[in-house]
Amino acid sequence: MSFTHLAFDIDGTIISSEYANMKALQDTLIKFHGSSPSLEELSPVFGIPGMDALARLGVTDPDVIYPYWAEHVHDYDDTIAPYDGVLELLEELRRRGYSMAVVSSKGRWEYERGFKPMAVAGFFGLQVLEEDTVKHKPDPEPLLKYLELTGVEPENVLYIGDRLGDWKCAHGAGIRFAFARWGAPFEVIPEADYVLETPAELLKLL
Repeated sequence: MSFTHLAFDIDGTIISSEYANMKALQDTLIKFHGSSPSLEELSPVFGIPGMDALARLGVTDPDVIYPYWAEHVHDYDDTIAPYDGVLELLEELRRRGYSMAVVSSKGRWEYERGFKPMAVAGFFGLQVLEEDTVKHKPDPEPLLKYLELTGVEPENVLYIGDRLGDWKCAHGAGIRFAFARWGAPFEVIPEADYVLETPAELLKLL
């Protein structure tokens, strides 16, 4: 393979955080609105920018809801952790000399508080986050921004993510996509260039 650069989504790819994010959202909606969709019904908005998620849910007071939601995700910090095998994967990729970055819809405040303190964050030299682009996944702008910042050619980049929107972003930027199925076992992405059942399978691909 010709890959020299690896870009990763964060939530659902590097760390298991869906329960924390969606449970905090559910709690917030119940607190302010008296009711909420089920966690299963909230799942489709996981992994997109918070304000976009609220708009998709038809929330009419996002300026009230979003700050409370973002703060109370940390009530469930004890449920957030890297997926099994991810730390070992990143250690080996660094040993092999790959350039690694994160391209995520996560806001910088969320990144600094919730992800940066984790050991896995230290493997990534570049972050493209919500505030760095006008448009967000599934639009290709986040990965186009990554290409602009690194100067690397698309054919030398592999993007690893867990949602259809991740694939659409990669496809639009001309970047090949590996579906991290370990983070979304019920997601279906038939267009993915590669399907990885475990983090270790990425090493076999490279």
